[in-house]
Amino acid sequence: MRVRILGFVLPGAFIIALAGGCGKSGGSPDANSAPPKTLVLARVHWLGKDKLAGETNAVRFMKIWGEPESARIEAQTLDKLSLALARQGTGRGSSTNRLAGLRQLPMTNNYALLVSNEPSARLVRPLLDDLVDKELYLEIRQTGGRPAEMGLAIRLDDRRAALWQTNLAALATNSASASFVWQRSNGWTFVSMALPSATNSTPVPPALFFSQPPSPGTNWIEADLDLPRLTQLAAFSPLRPFGPFHQVSFTVTGDGENVRTRGEIVTPGPLPRSLEPWHIPTNLVRDPLISFTAARGVAPLLRGLPSPFSLSPSNEPNESFLWDVDGPPFGMFFALWARNVTNLFNQVAPALMGTINPRLGPAFGSISRETNATRLAWTGTAYFSPFLEVSTNTDSPVLFGGLGPHVMARIRPMPPELLEHIVQQTNLVYFDMEFTGKRIVHWRYLDDVYRIMSDAHGPRLGYTASLDWIATNLDNLSYAVTEVKAADTKRLTFARKSTVGLSALELDLLANWIELPEFPDGLSTLLATNPTPLRLPGKAGARMATNRPAAMPGASANR
Repeated sequence: MRVRILGFVLPGAFIIALAGGCGKSGGSPDANSAPPKTLVLARVHWLGKDKLAGETNAVRFMKIWGEPESARIEAQTLDKLSLALARQGTGRGSSTNRLAGLRQLPMTNNYALLVSNEPSARLVRPLLDDLVDKELYLEIRQTGGRPAEMGLAIRLDDRRAALWQTNLAALATNSASASFVWQRSNGWTFVSMALPSATNSTPVPPALFFSQPPSPGTNWIEADLDLPRLTQLAAFSPLRPFGPFHQVSFTVTGDGENVRTRGEIVTPGPLPRSLEPWHIPTNLVRDPLISFTAARGVAPLLRGLPSPFSLSPSNEPNESFLWDVDGPPFGMFFALWARNVTNLFNQVAPALMGTINPRLGPAFGSISRETNATRLAWTGTAYFSPFLEVSTNTDSPVLFGGLGPHVMARIRPMPPELLEHIVQQTNLVYFDMEFTGKRIVHWRYLDDVYRIMSDAHGPRLGYTASLDWIATNLDNLSYAVTEVKAADTKRLTFARKSTVGLSALELDLLANWIELPEFPDGLSTLLATNPTPLRLPGKAGARMATNRPAAMPGASANR
């Protein structure tokens, strides 16, 4: 996947907002009048790629950024964004229209050709490059019933500033759904915009967003987001699946070898005042691990599951564990701890059989319950052999499952330093450790298997720019460690130490998303991707097959 995603996903607040089209440059109210009381929906600072290239704490990150595969996927993604924004602004921006246009492309995915033939896209495209390359500050806010307003401050030289003024003015002639005000001062270009709405609205002048030039920042990214309110704006609908996270603030920086992410989440409901002790199934977990995930306090997340998977309160699992063993991609196992595991199995087993079996074709076997046993087995498929059972081979019985055979002999038990690190932290609610390069190979396999089995046309990722980036960087993606802790009854803090800021699963999901023809739409329907058959060339395929983990990484994301 693409490291440079960090460079445009957050500045993408401005990108996506432009999707409504820029209106005519409006007159501004009295600059001396006091601004009305507002709700701040987002504040973002991005250091910019140009500055990042000179940071000693970004050496490894920038080395990956400089790869040809990285340049290819960045160019493709910005091309697709510019097409989506241009067509939105000219009234052809529905998902259906964009999808119809983009699927006219040949299999080479030459989105740059479409950009060259779309006048509005040609105007937008260079602005997107600047949003990635240059330092910027962005704020989105809303007052009462007024449309949301956005202010952008971006550090540009005189030549690029003139280009922005010219291109924004040209875009304004094609749409009246939004308006903007442009200013220039001390090397900064300021743009304020009223986001698209049913009624025309004149934006406030940029001076009311940035009364003083932005102060220098040291972090690569700083962000404060009010996700529930932000994602209710039409311009940010692609981000709506993240709305339930509520207030989120985070910073991203580096230490030369790793990307460091730290932040805080305000939870939608109260957290428990005390956490139950961990019930880690140490008798089931064995080395060599390429990942281990532990979470507790998960019962509230499972409430409200649709029938037939809605669980009675007495059966709700409150701890979950997921681990992946080096070797074939079906060496992935999980365990759920609940107070009455047998009752949980008896409730879940018929729901699984009744839901999955009717959807399986003759080539994919079936799920059945073994006679006189609390065990389900999926037989008759060549891709894996999943099972689910009540395991008493632990201090506390758990609901245990996996994708392939499980070796019970404890030849190489769970690393004791990993276990000790988890159980000694009283406020730890989530821990995840992985060898990212090896882990993403397994996720890619399961991704393809899921799509083959759930759709006769096999809507797999195919040989795309994203898959090429993954195959190229398997050896570069060392490990990621993520920790989430309960700070108090309303706040969670999180920390991650990783190679590129994202985990293997996040990289796979992001790869699928940015390869959608309708990108940036489609995030909420991510499991329906391109109907392109997988065609891995020999070189990339060999990388995907032979990647092996190194030694166990340091356990803490904070070290």
